[in-house]
Amino acid sequence: MKKLETIFVALNGWALILMLSAMTLVVGANITLRYVTAHSLPWADEAARYLMIWMTFSGAGLVLRTGGHVAITNLQDALPNIGQKLLRAGIALGLLVFFSFMVYVGIQYAQRMQYQVTPALRMPFLYVYAAMPVGFALLIVHLLLIARPFIMAGDYKRMAFAMAISVFVALSFGSSYPNLVVVKEMFSGLDSFPLLAVPFFILAAEIMTGGAVTLAMLRLAQSLVGHLKGGLGHANVVSSAMFAGISGSALADAAGPGTMMIRMMEKGGYGRAYAGALTISSSVVGPIIPPSITM
Repeated sequence: MKKLETIFVALNGWALILMLSAMTLVVGANITLRYVTAHSLPWADEAARYLMIWMTFSGAGLVLRTGGHVAITNLQDALPNIGQKLLRAGIALGLLVFFSFMVYVGIQYAQRMQYQVTPALRMPFLYVYAAMPVGFALLIVHLLLIARPFIMAGDYKRMAFAMAISVFVALSFGSSYPNLVVVKEMFSGLDSFPLLAVPFFILAAEIMTGGAVTLAMLRLAQSLVGHLKGGLGHANVVSSAMFAGISGSALADAAGPGTMMIRMMEKGGYGRAYAGALTISSSVVGPIIPPSITM
């Protein structure tokens, strides 16, 4: 069973890699053609947006495993061991019900849209909106695979959809807002070409980190301010500011130079909590230094 789970997770990950690669190739080819030939692919923007929608829903299950979704753990931390297990069981059951309902609503909405076609690609919207039931079905599989260690041992502690479930409950019981409209708004929020900057900026940060560009930037920052008192802390802030001009994303700053700076500061005698707090504080500079996602 463990081997099947490993294969399933690997296939899910490779599907995301292929979609991100396709997005990069489509957008890159379109930009190149626009500058070289003064013409562009009329369907490129649309294809990239729909690939991002599929990537978002398909990757939610993998993010569930890493605790990347918004969760509130204060109550769980305050309970005794048996209380924590009962609460985690309730969370897992609530998530299972929520995911199952979203699969049902997603299928309904996809079927309603099957006779409409996209403006540029001229393909049925069914294939676009199928991302929601497929994504939530993958979430159900991931949840069932990790439910036992989550409930019994507290692994995958941050496994929750605090914002999604709270909004869903409020709209279902305290409003006459149709659930299908909620599905439409979820897609409308993702169907935005400027949002493509988010995965592309983070991808650029990962490429620079893997290619040692980030390390060279850290060394430059340390050579500039490392001689000052608390030099590693100053280098952390300077490197984040320099990296922000390239990545434009607070998340990319934290994931790129941030992880390296925390390790360097720990080796230099700084506490892990202080190093983490300083990295978070310096990473938020990214969105206000152009070019950035918000600018």
